[in-house]
Amino acid sequence: MHRCTWLLAALAAAALASGALADSPITSTYFAEAYSEDYAMVKAAEESGAMTLEIAQYLADSETPIDVKAAVVNALSWEFEGKSNAETYCEMRFPDADDIPSPRDVSGEDALVIGYLQVMDNYFEPAEALPMLIHARRELPESFTVAMVHTLCECQRRFDDVQQWDQLWALTEEVVNDEELNGDMRLGAVRIIVDYMSIYGEE
Repeated sequence: MHRCTWLLAALAAAALASGALADSPITSTYFAEAYSEDYAMVKAAEESGAMTLEIAQYLADSETPIDVKAAVVNALSWEFEGKSNAETYCEMRFPDADDIPSPRDVSGEDALVIGYLQVMDNYFEPAEALPMLIHARRELPESFTVAMVHTLCECQRRFDDVQQWDQLWALTEEVVNDEELNGDMRLGAVRIIVDYMSIYGEE
């Protein structure tokens, strides 16, 4: 059997056996570790796993770099049973809103935070997060971080269809090689993402 075909088949079998998609673009790209030693809030998110007022304020702060915001969300992580960090964040960030706001009503940075929280909260339904992340990418078209998070979510959406697995690395590689993006993510974080996503491009 072709090596790539064997690898994809093995990963598919493992995902189906676990029932949790524990090996997937969203759940297997833990790039927060590239930030946790230098950013106390990334470490705090890693330890709590749940949205707090302090974390929400940090994520809402315009002075917090966009890649660090993404790292904080990544550090909050995921659970098979799901989480509610996106909803909690929106309750704290937009107290007058009845629910998660529409993408058109938030900034690009807030859209990145909310969308990434949404897919981390429920990685079984990545399509629900895509409107926010698409808005973030439109608002921040030069951000490598935004492009990569959006791409990981899109790869997660395609992950359900094994026939599309050969597209996952191509989508990721396109972002990595895009010279129009500003490189606002630590190289160590990019390497963590690439190390995992590149298995879908192996032959």
